[in-house]
Amino acid sequence: TPEATQRIVVPPGANSPIPDLRETEDSGDGAAPVALALYSLQPVSGPFVGGTAVTLNGVGFDENTKVLWDGVELAPDKITLLSPIALAIVTPAHAPGSVAVRVARGEDYAELPAAFSYEALAIEPPSGPTVGQTLVTIRAMGVSLSGATSATLAGKPLTQLTVIDDQTLRGRTPGGAASSPA
Repeated sequence: TPEATQRIVVPPGANSPIPDLRETEDSGDGAAPVALALYSLQPVSGPFVGGTAVTLNGVGFDENTKVLWDGVELAPDKITLLSPIALAIVTPAHAPGSVAVRVARGEDYAELPAAFSYEALAIEPPSGPTVGQTLVTIRAMGVSLSGATSATLAGKPLTQLTVIDDQTLRGRTPGGAASSPA
């Protein structure tokens, strides 16, 4: 009914932390539902093999919020509601490049195009002690590693480098490298 509709007008602003609120129906308790918004992701990149823990920041999230990753809906058990302003997910594997991320609740949705970038290289394990000597495997997608004669991490060469196949190298980390090879 017209009496149950509230109109909230918020001036537009690219840097405004206030979501673009649309007309919403009153839920009967006097409080209008919050329009869904998606502001950012953290981190914004990860390896093509997936497995990156990502926090989605926005407003209006609840237990019914769905996440679509490059158009594919993530299973509900892959989404953790941290609060009404934060969701946690783990990225699925994907070819290198950028993907759109969409959150949806009923007919309401918000999307960030090209919000997350998949890198063509993956290093496993993704971190290690600064003393070095961690055996790492570097996997590539769309990049040939077969002719590699050296590889560096944080500007220092890996030792005991071995080419496993066209898309896989293995070597030991140098001492003093940052704990995260990214």
